[in-house]
Amino acid sequence: MRSLNRRNPLDYTRLNTASTNIMMPVLYKGMLKYLSNRTRIRQAEFVREAMKDLLIKYRHEFKGSEYEF
Repeated sequence: MRSLNRRNPLDYTRLNTASTNIMMPVLYKGMLKYLSNRTRIRQAEFVREAMKDLLIKYRHEFKGSEYEF
């Protein structure tokens, strides 16, 4: 796995990307689709933004690991 970019480690555009599937409640999927249609922002962008916020929230868990930022 490629190491994190030290300047901006959560800038996914500078990292290799991987496709993944996630499970979510049907209601959330509907809400995400609605929001995407209203804002014209792709659903994947909303999911990436949420993931980034979660990783920042728990960044202390990465201390001392190869993923520390």
